[in-house]
Amino acid sequence: MTFLLPFDWTVLIALTSHQTYGWIIAAIIVSELGRATTIALLTLALALYLGLKRHFILMQGLVLAVATSGIMTFLLKGAVARPRPPMQYWAYHEIWWSFPSAHSALSMAFYGFVAYIALRTTHSKSLRILALTFAAALILIIGFTRLYLGVHYLSDVLGGYLLGATCVWLGIWAARSLERGSMSA
Repeated sequence: MTFLLPFDWTVLIALTSHQTYGWIIAAIIVSELGRATTIALLTLALALYLGLKRHFILMQGLVLAVATSGIMTFLLKGAVARPRPPMQYWAYHEIWWSFPSAHSALSMAFYGFVAYIALRTTHSKSLRILALTFAAALILIIGFTRLYLGVHYLSDVLGGYLLGATCVWLGIWAARSLERGSMSA
């Protein structure tokens, strides 16, 4: 991770030097779409919807992906204990450790698995492309807001993305394994 330190500082200084009040407010609003409480509520709502639609395997994969992302982020933050950037760069106050970015990890886990759900349940090619594009854009923008707000380094966001992507893969793997098991039963 030390090879990223020059990039961490370059990105931090470049983005925070262009902060304006209006863009800070916009970044905070978008950033909230990746906050743990927001992701937990969205996961609960989508899981209930999937349960009502009898998509139990997708529901289990979603919950596994997001829960694993949250638990692993918590454990890694405590284990790595990387301090956040200096407070002079912060656009607003954040708590706890910096690596990995929970917003980035949880966004990747939730919105990434939502994209997978869209691929599995939507037959329209254009709707599938739209869902993938929207999910990817939202994930990238949420990560960018964490950098723009000065509360994370680039490597925190990239680490969060990697963790979240691993959890999406785990959720997909579990869902496919459950599908194969239910087909052979």
